[in-house]
Amino acid sequence: MQDITLVLNTAEKRVQFALFREGSMLCAEDWLAQRGGTELLAPALAEACARLGFTPASIGRIACVAGPGNFTGLRIGLTTASALARAVKAKQAGIHYLQCLAANAPAREGEEVLVLTNARQGLAYGARFRADAGGCPVPMGRTFLLPLPPLPEGFTPGNPAFVLGSAVNSNLACLKAALPAS
Repeated sequence: MQDITLVLNTAEKRVQFALFREGSMLCAEDWLAQRGGTELLAPALAEACARLGFTPASIGRIACVAGPGNFTGLRIGLTTASALARAVKAKQAGIHYLQCLAANAPAREGEEVLVLTNARQGLAYGARFRADAGGCPVPMGRTFLLPLPPLPEGFTPGNPAFVLGSAVNSNLACLKAALPAS
């Protein structure tokens, strides 16, 4: 029976996976991907399955972050997801990393969320979202790549209501100047 869901994320410097059954998390693993660290993904996943008492063939659904993010990390995560899906005949879906992060903001309907994650050489991936009636983030345009600082124009105090992501700490002074608290 393929009742297990695997969720993978390798978009930034961390390798993360979680296993779920019927909406309940069975386990989650997370480690910093040093050079070559992502080669631990498949063995760690196999070990987690064995520890939980099932084989990878029990995985019926695989969701993997498809970007934006570190090219090598994404490639490793997506290749692992694709190979495993083919091997066990699991259903597969891609996850937009920035939208997934935006879902963590406690935004109310109509509030804007800005997500900024570190890219290469002083750049950041960014995307703007507006919360729908249920608080789910709806994209407001395309994902963009920008140098930080400065922020794109059009940001005012209180808008966006939330700013989050890995590029926030490394650009805190720029963000505070552009987005003073309202």
